[in-house]
Amino acid sequence: MAEGKFTIYPLFGLNVFGAKVEGLDSNSKLGVNIGGGIEVPVASSVAIKLEYNYKTQGTGGSFLKAGVVIPF
Repeated sequence: MAEGKFTIYPLFGLNVFGAKVEGLDSNSKLGVNIGGGIEVPVASSVAIKLEYNYKTQGTGGSFLKAGVVIPF
C-alpha cells in the first residue's frame, strides 16, 4: 500500500435470509445490497476504511461501517 493514495469502490450483492442447508425455505427473503466505500492507507501496511451499505430485505436498512485493513 502506498501512503496518501486512496481507493473508492462500489458494493453490490445479493443476499438470502432464512435459507436452510437443503435449500430455500418458503419464508426465505431475497434482497440486494448496494453501497460504496473508501480505503485510505495510513502506513505502508495499514489502511482505514469506511463503507456505506443499504440492504433491501424486509423494511430495508442503512449501515455505516468503519474498519482497519491489515493485509497479510
